[in-house]
Amino acid sequence: MNALAYSLRKQCKNLLLNLKNHPSQAVLAIVLVALMLFSLLGPQSAPVPETGYRDTAELGAGVFLLYMIFFILMANNGFGSGASMYSMADVNLLFETPIRPTTILSYGLIRQMGTSLLACIFIIFQYSWLHNLYGISIGFVVVVLLCFAAVIMCGQMTAMLIYSKTSADDRVKRIWRAVFYAVFLLLFAVCAYFILQRREEGFFNAAVGVFNTAAAAFFPAAGWMKAAAIGVMEGEWLPVLLGIGGTVGFMAAVVFLIARSNTDYYEDVLAATEVAHSAIVARKQGGMNEPVPKNVKVGKIGIGKGRGASAVYYKQLVERRRGGLFLIDRMSLIFIAITIVTSVIIGMGMDMEGETADGAEASSPAVVSVAGEAVALPEGAEESLDLNPAVISALAMSVYMQMFSSTMGRFAKELRLPYLYMIPESPFKKLLYCIRESASTLIAEGVLLWVPLYFLLKMDLPTAVCCVISRVFFGYLFIVANIFIERFMSSMPKVFSTIFYFLFAVLLLIPGAVGGIAAGAALSAVAGLPLMATALIAVSLVNAAVSLLFLYISRNMLVYADLNG
Repeated sequence: MNALAYSLRKQCKNLLLNLKNHPSQAVLAIVLVALMLFSLLGPQSAPVPETGYRDTAELGAGVFLLYMIFFILMANNGFGSGASMYSMADVNLLFETPIRPTTILSYGLIRQMGTSLLACIFIIFQYSWLHNLYGISIGFVVVVLLCFAAVIMCGQMTAMLIYSKTSADDRVKRIWRAVFYAVFLLLFAVCAYFILQRREEGFFNAAVGVFNTAAAAFFPAAGWMKAAAIGVMEGEWLPVLLGIGGTVGFMAAVVFLIARSNTDYYEDVLAATEVAHSAIVARKQGGMNEPVPKNVKVGKIGIGKGRGASAVYYKQLVERRRGGLFLIDRMSLIFIAITIVTSVIIGMGMDMEGETADGAEASSPAVVSVAGEAVALPEGAEESLDLNPAVISALAMSVYMQMFSSTMGRFAKELRLPYLYMIPESPFKKLLYCIRESASTLIAEGVLLWVPLYFLLKMDLPTAVCCVISRVFFGYLFIVANIFIERFMSSMPKVFSTIFYFLFAVLLLIPGAVGGIAAGAALSAVAGLPLMATALIAVSLVNAAVSLLFLYISRNMLVYADLNG
């Protein structure tokens, strides 16, 4: 055990030395710390809303939903490559030493605690709007973060247990998977039934009530940690003790079952660690670690369509069909879910503020905020003013989340192959066909996001359709930002290129935000068209023009392969 403690101490020391030897990582760490302090200290001086803070029951329901989704996603990994709490260095050094497997497993659990905390750090950046809506303290956000880390750890341990029990036999894996999905589908069906039973309260209030019932507290890990977090906020210590006790007992039971498993634990861990290591190496090299099933369904042979540059697009369609992959990846689904929940909460908060302002006369001209500046709408636009603050906040949240989830798709993989450079077509045309495959994914994301919001925010149909269209063009704008950074800054350290990507993406948003909204407002005033839908179409057209411009500037990346790092 002394050797393992020494290893942990050395890892912590090397982490600090790594910051010293790599200034780019040190700069990123300083920037993150500064942003965290800004998020934590900024809202302290904010005044209490006139309507008061919102009911913390909504916060409890949101915390439970977040914990439950991540626990299910983490545990579901056990039916694929599993989950590992080790690095390849641990596998090469520790697994060959005469140390008991249970001791090494304990070392992995301690190591995973730190990794889980780092994975949950994004919660701190949500403190600003959560404080403004619910009046929560910094301490409560830290408690939510710690509980979230515990939930992620339980999910990864569950994945390890599932993998160790099912990896040796496909028939057993199918049975476990069927039971796993059946249990959670049954739970969701029960939740939906009780929400419908309380539909007279409204969908949102009914869901909040169901997710805060005592039955929800019995959900493994997620329900226990939610009860503990809310218990700390309300000063009720019995739920805190029961939640922590249940989670610790769950971890102990999983560790016992893994240690007593008849299968080769080391072999299972090795397979999962190799998959994780290959993904890390692919990210460091700027490559693409594409999930491909073990049994690829070949189906029809050949591409079948395409000539010249268009053959790249049809090749990508064949690869997606054979991979059996969904149009939307898991991370995008998580971001979409977060956007929907956040938009509904903020939208209801705006409705409450709007109710207190009913009857007040609007003596000033209608204004909209463009790039942080209040801009008066042209005369006549006031009559067609159909701006819904909840829809605007949902649109802003979706663009913010899309900035993080947007990638170059299969184009990143194509850049590493020689065939794309050998096609006798213009580089600009090849670029267009390389990113064409992303259109179906962006449309599917837009539909999946805005169809629920259409009902939850009570939007009109033209605005909802225009929101879907705008998401497609925002997506292509961020794809072009990725391509531009890959063209001109791929030789820089990954940390710096990531920072420049976000800065450049924000700069690309400005023309659409200023020109698009102004043009949409003018057209709305002249032609009497709905302001929101017209502005969104104008923003989409400006984004399309900006995307084509910077894509043309980056075209030479397909002329010389050496330009791509």
